[in-house]
Amino acid sequence: MNREGTLYEIAHFAAVVAVAYVALLAARSLGIATLRGELLVMLMVGVAYVAVVLRLGLAPPSWRGDRPKD
Repeated sequence: MNREGTLYEIAHFAAVVAVAYVALLAARSLGIATLRGELLVMLMVGVAYVAVVLRLGLAPPSWRGDRPKD
């Protein structure tokens, strides 16, 4: 088990959850409160987060397709 990679992925998971929570609060303040609207916001946040992290080169190795060497 790759502990360093696992901790890195947990940190990214926590970050995307925090960004999604803030995005949902902003969406609610704009009047988006339906389930479909919230799911659309979550999808956009998830896709945008992965795209930005990959572009900045901060993505975990598993997101880039790299396999750990045993």
